[in-house]
Formats: sequence, structure tokens, C-alpha cells
Amino acid sequence: MVEVALVKGEKIQDEIPMYDSVKVVKQALDLIGGMESLVKKDDYVVIKPNYGVPIPQKHYAVPLSTSPGVLEGIILEAQKAGARKVGIAEGLPRTGMVRSKGMMKKNEQTYHMVYTACGGMMLKEKYPDFVDLRFMEIEPRTKVEIPGGIVLKEFDMWKAFLDCDLFINAPIMKTHFITGCATLAVKNLHGVVGNYMHFAHREDFWMAKVDIAKWLIENNKWRLTVIDGLAALEGNGPGPMGKMVDMGVVIASKDFVAADTVAMEVMGLNALEQPGDTLAAWRGLGTVDLKKIEIKGTPIEKVKKHFLRPNINILGRWPNIEVIVGGVCDHCKGWLAMEVDSFIKSIQRKAARTIKKAKALPDVIVKALTEFAQEELLANLDPDKTLKIVEENIPPESDDKKQKKTRKMLLELMDHLKVLTVKTQIFIGEQPHMPPKFAERVILVGDCCLGSARKIKQLRAIQTHEEGQWSEKRWIAFHGCPPMDAFEFPSYLRT
Repeated sequence: MVEVALVKGEKIQDEIPMYDSVKVVKQALDLIGGMESLVKKDDYVVIKPNYGVPIPQKHYAVPLSTSPGVLEGIILEAQKAGARKVGIAEGLPRTGMVRSKGMMKKNEQTYHMVYTACGGMMLKEKYPDFVDLRFMEIEPRTKVEIPGGIVLKEFDMWKAFLDCDLFINAPIMKTHFITGCATLAVKNLHGVVGNYMHFAHREDFWMAKVDIAKWLIENNKWRLTVIDGLAALEGNGPGPMGKMVDMGVVIASKDFVAADTVAMEVMGLNALEQPGDTLAAWRGLGTVDLKKIEIKGTPIEKVKKHFLRPNINILGRWPNIEVIVGGVCDHCKGWLAMEVDSFIKSIQRKAARTIKKAKALPDVIVKALTEFAQEELLANLDPDKTLKIVEENIPPESDDKKQKKTRKMLLELMDHLKVLTVKTQIFIGEQPHMPPKFAERVILVGDCCLGSARKIKQLRAIQTHEEGQWSEKRWIAFHGCPPMDAFEFPSYLRT
């Protein structure tokens, strides 16, 4: 039987759920033999967290990246067991954190930004002589062979992985649109598979991850997985479009597949739906069979919840936006859903702030903005109607300071609402069908779309702008496969 520790933590704060993470990590590790069963004196330990989305500095309980508290628990246990040092190692995230091509440069400044925003820098400052922050993508790499590798026969291996005596995978428990269900230990290798990080539209990107896992295990490095399930994320993860789930659990195991299997069971999901875990099990790297797993600590039934899955449907999802699809992969659909949802919800939040901060708003505006801000089904939004109500009832210009401020806020909100009234077509996927008429704004997304629309010049000729000329403001193309580097997308929609 494979041992997996599942421990429910002790809550120390209710308003933003926080737990005694150091204590619960220790309890989980003790149930599977303790850190001393894995660390020898003077070992160098590397922890791979899931850093991808910044955590608000007010607190570290938001389930977007692995919490510093869980990492601190691992660090302290490694220190007690006699480790020489602990390195925190992450590839540069391409979404959520790094929001422009300039910020994607592989340099120390970018890494400092990532580690500061996600809490790694805080741990370095707290334990300056024991914690290293590894700048993986700017450190020298060494080509290694991966015997039996399916996709990666050889790989320019990260120096941090070569340096370490023990590799600890420390993902956070959350859903992810790429996987259709959860992102846990296998998916946490996404940032360290080199160019295959950008191949999420291909099923063999899972094979690449398992090839890296195989090398780590066969070289006796990856021997521990600790899953941060204290504050988890459901729905449209992995970023802030998801919803927090107060779970309060930590899962630990020496078998990463078994750890993922238990985590998904706790989430009300099934590890058999996760290609990376089933492939790793098939290749003998772990087990996805719950009958072969011994749960130590808290029974699954006592903490199990049913997480909302990611919703990556992009047809009929938004007001005034017609999506025309060809052969499109889940990653592109998920990316588009996340970006457009985020953009529209930002305007909903602005409407909510306007209600809260503006003084003496007419009742008809309050009612319209409240309905707009609180609508969860985005397709039900009617920005044209909301804009019209605000325009017709906005307070007149006045010397009164409060009224001037209210009018200014409403004018700014109107500018945002006008953006949502623009009739838009988004073409995505291979060989999307051409409509009988093009909308006021046309967006072509992704290399497969651009490659199959080989007649972009002909597209320009099909229907010219009203003035009889091509308008760069009217048409835009986002390159990439998947187009995850098109971070300007929400900014473009605002124009």
C-alpha cells in the first residue's frame, strides 16, 4: 500500500481563511515517516512551488500560488532534518504574473518580481542563510539523456535539478482550464518542460512532463510531494476568475501520482481524467488506484467537496461578441474564456465601485448599475441598455465637489460600457468559417487561425471599412500557439 497523508489544519483566522500551515505540514510529513526519512545531513533540497499569479501582499491566503506558509513548513522540516540549504525554484510564469513581452525577459529583475509577488522573497528575507531563490531560466543548463523518454529523449536540464539531493513538488490545489479539471503535481511541471510549456494544445505536452518526472525519479531526486490545499480554487482557474474554496488541508506523499489521486478525490474529481497522472501510473511512476492507497490522518469523506470544473465554452458567452470557431483546442478556448471574462468582470467591478463611492446617484442609475454588476451570466448583460440609462440620467455639470466627482466617475464608467457595445467577431481555430458580413471589430486569434486564413489580404478586400479603406483599429491579429503571449488582448478590447 502507498501511504498518503491527508491532514485537516487548525484555522487561525476566519475572515480570510488562514491556517497554522507550519503545524499542518509537519503533521502531514510525520504521518509518512517525517522529513528525516528523506533528508540526510548536508543535503541540498529544491522545492518547486506553483508560482503563476501574484498574491496580494495584505495576506497570503488567496489560492493563486503555493502559499508561503506551506513552503515555510517544508523549509523548517528540512532544516530540522539537517539539510544544508533549501532552494525555491520556478520557471518564469507566462500568464497572470508576466503581463508583457518586456516583462518576459529572462533576467534577475523579472525573477525578483515573481518571487516578491508570490512570497518567495519574504521567505528568503526570513531565512537568508538557509533559503536560496533559484533563477532557473537564467542559470546554465546541462544536456542530459532521458532513457526511455517518449517525447524528450534528451533535455537541457535545469541546474537546480542537477544540484539537488531532494526535489519536492509543492503545487497548490486548484482547477485549470488546460486540464479540464485540476492542476496538481504533474501539471506543476508545466513551467519546467522548456519549449513544451508552449505546446499545451498538444496531448504530448503531458508526455513531456512525465519524461521529466521519470528522470527526476530514476535519479532518486523526486521523493516527496506536498499539496497545498489550505485555500483551494474551483471553477475557471488557474487565475482570479476561479472561486476560493476553504479546504484547510495539506496532502503529502512519496508517490506523486497517489498524492494527485487523493487530492482529486478530495476535490470531487477523478484522477483517471488527468492524462499526466494516468500516463505516469502506466509508466510505473505511481498509482492512480485508490484501493492501493492508505490514507493516513483525516478520512477523505470528512473533507471532500465537489469543485466546480472550468467552463471553457466560448459560444454565446458574452454580449455583442460573436465567436466563430474552426478546429480549436481546449487551451485556446480556455485562454480566450479567461481573458474576455476577466475584461468584462473588470467593468462589472467598476460599476460596483461607482455605486459604492459616488454620492447622490439617481435611483434609476443605481438600479441599472446594480443589475449590471451582479449579473453572473455574462451573456445576459445588456451594456447598450445600461449605457443608455446612465447617459440619460447623469447629473449635469455643477460646481458642487461631490456632484463633480460623481459625474466624473459616471463618465469614466460610460467609456468602459461603450467598449462593450461594439459589435465584435472573434475568429479562433483552424479554418474558421467566413461570415456573410464582418462586424465593426474583427479579431483573429492564434497561429492555426492565421495560418488557415491564408487570405488575410483577401479578407481585407471582402468588406472594407465604411470610409472605403483598411482600418488597423478595426482588425487585429494575435499570434501564438497557443496565443498565451497575447497579453494585450484585454487592452485592445478597451480601445
